[in-house]
Amino acid sequence: MADTTGLWLVDAYINANPPHLGLNWSLTDDLYGSNKANAQDLDDLLADMDRNAITRGLLAPPPESAMGDPEAGYRWTLDAVQRHPDRFGLSVRVDADQGIRAVRHLERMVHNDGARALRIVPYRDGKRPSHRSYFPLYAKCIELEIPVTITVGLPLVPRAGVMQDPRHLDKVCSFFPELVVVSAHGGAPWTSTLVQLLRTWPNLYHMISAYAPSRYPPDLVAFANSTRGRRKMMFASDYPLLSFERVRRELPTCGIGDAAMPWFAAKNASRIFWREGDEDEALGA
Repeated sequence: MADTTGLWLVDAYINANPPHLGLNWSLTDDLYGSNKANAQDLDDLLADMDRNAITRGLLAPPPESAMGDPEAGYRWTLDAVQRHPDRFGLSVRVDADQGIRAVRHLERMVHNDGARALRIVPYRDGKRPSHRSYFPLYAKCIELEIPVTITVGLPLVPRAGVMQDPRHLDKVCSFFPELVVVSAHGGAPWTSTLVQLLRTWPNLYHMISAYAPSRYPPDLVAFANSTRGRRKMMFASDYPLLSFERVRRELPTCGIGDAAMPWFAAKNASRIFWREGDEDEALGA
């Protein structure tokens, strides 16, 4: 059991969920049920983070599956980030099928709104992350010096998801070696393939999101505890699917040891998304 007393977390996967948007997360009821967090306005969200020692997080507008108004969700998320830049970074999505318009949209959000990451969820787009429509966005991410987060593994909702097989990241990483890619979720049932890819590609990282710490995939826990994996893995909740209270309570029992836990809990995310910390120190950890 790791000692997380006094350890502050950086959460790399938070979804906006303000009450006034009336969002519907029922697609995930079978998996998360009552464990999901209640809708919270900005002040309550910050207070919840404080109670659970989450110093800051990467905040995204509500996903399409929450069935809300996309424009209103983006406005609320952007306002939260702009009011509290010390607590939030902005994670954004664009429609790759819009071609150069999507590239320009991403560039505007980085320059004008302070976006820190592009988020891609392949099953929602219906195409693998190595699809050519994403390539202009990947090139722009390199130019803008921001990471892209890509969900891997079969979806947690009843939707076709073979396009989220992590083996598709192999082509992305080989074609764009400068691109910083952060895969998300657990990668099941291809977790062992994901670990091999993490070992192979220097700029491929992973956040364990949407999994309660008590259920972290053993392959990912073992990799996080290895010398090479220590600088590759990071914490994320996928709030509100998992409450901050639950992930904080279960984190000491997740299997990640004392040597790796500070990197997993905060240092790697700070380095990748906020460009803070010493890369050489992390490499030698």
